[in-house]
Amino acid sequence: WKTLINKSIREVRFVLKSGPKHDGVWRFVEKKLPDLVLLNQLSHFSVVEITDEFTTPSAIHFIYGDYSNKQDIVYSDDLSTEDFEQVLKSKIDLGLTLDRQTFENNNDRDLPIDIVEAGKTTRYMDDGFY
Repeated sequence: WKTLINKSIREVRFVLKSGPKHDGVWRFVEKKLPDLVLLNQLSHFSVVEITDEFTTPSAIHFIYGDYSNKQDIVYSDDLSTEDFEQVLKSKIDLGLTLDRQTFENNNDRDLPIDIVEAGKTTRYMDDGFY
C-alpha cells in the first residue's frame, strides 16, 4: 500500500497542532512519513505546525486529483499512529476507485507556464544558462 499513494492521492497536507492529543499523528510524521515521501515522488506532502491560538482545527487534508477534485479532511485529535495508518490505507483505496484523467501528451497536462515555456525565455549573460 505504501507505493500506491502516487496513483491515488495527489497531495497530503498535515496541518497539526502540538500537544498530547496529536502525538500519534506527529509520531507518524516523524517515523513513517520520510519513507512514504521517498516511495511516492509524484505526490506532494507538506507538514505545517500551527499553534493553539489558531481556530483552525488540527487535521490532515487529502487531495485526490481526480475529475471532480475530491478532497477529504481527517481530524488528528486522539488518533494513534496505527489508527492514522488505517485511515491512510482507506484513503488510498478510495483514491484508487476515483476516475482519473489520462493524458495523451504533455500539452494536455495542467502545468505552470513557467515550467512548460522555460525554453523560450530570453537568456542574459548573468542568468547562468551556459
